[in-house]
Amino acid sequence: MMTPRELAAFAREGAGARTLSVYLDARVTDPAMRNAWRPALTTALRDARAAVADERERAAFDRAAAFLEQPLTAPGGVWGARGWVAIATADGLRYAAELPVRVPTLAVWRSGPVVSPYVRVLKEHVRSSSRWSTRAPRGSSATPGARSRRCPKRR
Repeated sequence: MMTPRELAAFAREGAGARTLSVYLDARVTDPAMRNAWRPALTTALRDARAAVADERERAAFDRAAAFLEQPLTAPGGVWGARGWVAIATADGLRYAAELPVRVPTLAVWRSGPVVSPYVRVLKEHVRSSSRWSTRAPRGSSATPGARSRRCPKRR
């Protein structure tokens, strides 16, 4: 997962290029539906392609979408993460990763990557990880990493 700085640099770097940004809700509750992301991806891409009017743009969109047919980092469903992101241009796949937070299914073709869902993921991930990392285990009065008051100091 990118850090906020890496995300900002990534967005600046790709600001001028026509980019296909795809976010998928990859969470499943039924193991039989572990590949449900494929029809969701197909539908999102079909809807985004329908919004492209120019033939040259559509050809570039199709080249970018072709990189998502067999992604290197495919959504894992119940065995993987809750969300998935892929960002591609006509020249290739620029970024693909599983996300620890659910995202709405979305496919957008425009100049520069769509990063607002990723920003929300970063905020949600920090909030949830800090909530869990600072919570003491049930029945414990000590916080993780803190010394117990009953233990003498080591010398």
